[in-house]
Amino acid sequence: MKRVSKTKLSLAIALTIASSVVPYAMAGSTLVTTPNGAAYITANNGGKFKAGAMTTYISTIEADTGSTVSIDKAVSNIGYNNKPFISSKGGSTVTLKEGVYDAQKVSTPI
Repeated sequence: MKRVSKTKLSLAIALTIASSVVPYAMAGSTLVTTPNGAAYITANNGGKFKAGAMTTYISTIEADTGSTVSIDKAVSNIGYNNKPFISSKGGSTVTLKEGVYDAQKVSTPI
């Protein structure tokens, strides 16, 4: 039986753990609220974001690269010349059960 130093053994264990964690380390989802109260929701690289009824206005929901966003109820305040309320690409899924978007002078159910 070959002897292995503790340092080399510790390094081998650390590298094994790191290789199993790294694919998931970059996945994420965020909820950012601005001072005016609008919420920006993003999920990327397989990240997941789930919420019930949102109490703040949502400005945008973005999902990218296999991520999932699921919200039960949301209200969005969309001004003119803003980007789309919901954006999904790269095999991502956005689920919104109930929502209303306020386009300044007109409010339309989704």
